[in-house]
Amino acid sequence: MEDGIKISVIIPVYNVEPYVERCLCSVLDQTYQNIEIIVVDDCGTDNSMQIVERVVAEHENGQKVIILSQEENRGLSAARNRGIHEAKGEYIWFMDSDDEIKLDCLEKIVAPVLKYGDFEMVIGDYYKIYESSNSRIDGPGLLLKSGQIVGQEEIMKTYFGTGWYCSAWNRLLKKEFLIKNNLYFYEGIIMEDYLWMFMLVIVLSKVYITNEAIYLYRQRAGSITKNVVTRKMQSLIVIYKIIKDYGRENRIFDFTLCVSYIERGKTLNLIELITSSVSVKEKKKWYKRIRQEDIFPKRKDYLFVFKYKKKKDVFLGMHYLCPPSIGFYYLYFLYPISKIYKFIGNVRKMR
Repeated sequence: MEDGIKISVIIPVYNVEPYVERCLCSVLDQTYQNIEIIVVDDCGTDNSMQIVERVVAEHENGQKVIILSQEENRGLSAARNRGIHEAKGEYIWFMDSDDEIKLDCLEKIVAPVLKYGDFEMVIGDYYKIYESSNSRIDGPGLLLKSGQIVGQEEIMKTYFGTGWYCSAWNRLLKKEFLIKNNLYFYEGIIMEDYLWMFMLVIVLSKVYITNEAIYLYRQRAGSITKNVVTRKMQSLIVIYKIIKDYGRENRIFDFTLCVSYIERGKTLNLIELITSSVSVKEKKKWYKRIRQEDIFPKRKDYLFVFKYKKKKDVFLGMHYLCPPSIGFYYLYFLYPISKIYKFIGNVRKMR
């Protein structure tokens, strides 16, 4: 159906040859057809774009596809930003080119806007597909019931309380709102969604939750090499510095749940670093560098954050009360112990 609000679906494409046909066809076959599909060619080295061109030529809705070609590989952020600039729809929908959506996905996600009026964002739930086993399971996704969330403080409370997931995909976004608030993706880093979501959440005032799994997120396996760890840590330093500086300047950290969310996320990133295969020397270097972006200059100021945490998170989060040289070893030796503790707890539940 062509009635209703026009949606611009933005799909950056880079080296996704095994998946891109299913991705693109899942959008072309949608029950909601008032769409344009912006495929951004990010100069990959495989046959992804040849597949896109074939699908566009053969599919009955191929005329809805607009192909934009980057001059060189510039990454996911730049591809999405170009898509925003070129979009003609009132609303924007980001999609990763190795994922798929259910046939009525866009119909379901736009329904609240058509029924109740403008929302700055509508978010849906998703399934997670594991590439190794090709099995589909429900994602952690949304921990909220379907319905409206109104007011900045209430929206921040639900997000920083981990009421919904951190990604750019599977959410309908009003284009005018994105441009007005300069909500473009920071270029030159990975994990760009984390920073973008923070900047988005603190300005949202009207959101609708659709607690139905309509998006199929593909979890692909990848090896954690030293180069990957280095790039990820470099990106996290940029992200946490921007969040720290912006949060202090705009008094976002007066909202304690926000601090708890950010520092819990940082702890999880540091645990991923500590459990990676890089050398201990490399781990210590990055741990200390990340800790330089702690929100509070005084370690004792973190004490009031712990009351918002689960028991396990308090256990691991105590490294913030230590100087970085000691905090590293606290986390380095304590995390394996916490895994054993969790295992014992699971065994007890089975009895």
